Amino acid sequence: MDDEVFELVELSSGTIALKRHGDDSENAECLIKIEIGPEIEKNLSVERMEFVRIMLEAGFSEAADRHQSHYEEELPLQHSQLLH
Repeated sequence: MDDEVFELVELSSGTIALKRHGDDSENAECLIKIEIGPEIEKNLSVERMEFVRIMLEAGFSEAADRHQSHYEEELPLQHSQLLH
């Protein structure tokens, strides 16, 4: 997945979806779907697509940070198990 390019698209239903770039058909696999309810939508200070982009970016960043900290926590255990 590192080399893949993804894009946010708005489906005909109004749902915003994350798809692989160039996969334009309505039936293409959606990796993530987000529906914004009317109450949230009327209070947004940015466009819907921008809101979803910011939300996903924050989520991916948090997941990467947690993965990194988990890896760093396990690293000393691996070194202490080495026999010389």
